[in-house]
Amino acid sequence: MQGYGIPDLITFAWSTQQNQTPALSLEALRQKLQSQQFTAFELKLRDWRKGLVQAYRYRYFCDSSIVVLPSDVAERASQRLELFASLDVGLWGFAPDTDVITKYFTPLQGTARNLEARNKAIESILNKIQLCKALK
Repeated sequence: MQGYGIPDLITFAWSTQQNQTPALSLEALRQKLQSQQFTAFELKLRDWRKGLVQAYRYRYFCDSSIVVLPSDVAERASQRLELFASLDVGLWGFAPDTDVITKYFTPLQGTARNLEARNKAIESILNKIQLCKALK
């Protein structure tokens, strides 16, 4: 997203009723995306401060944002948990040897700070999906 950065991962999900095939048209997908929560993840190996700054920027177009760090780095960053909470950015640690995620702080699902930027993010996602379909 121009001016807000590019997260390492954005998630969104929705459920369908039993025996119902998910709609795959771009317009149906657009409507679903507009009503779903977006979570951005920033993955860092060492510099949790840089990850925090980036994840904070993602809150302008995502409903929540989480920094994911290796367990040892996350443990050090958790000493500043009040900073993560004050910025409404989550902090998770990941131990690749055990595949364990430790959730030090997970923000409540909120609303993107800039709804226009959120709508642009949705359009960007839809454009990428459309491009992938065209390349098939």
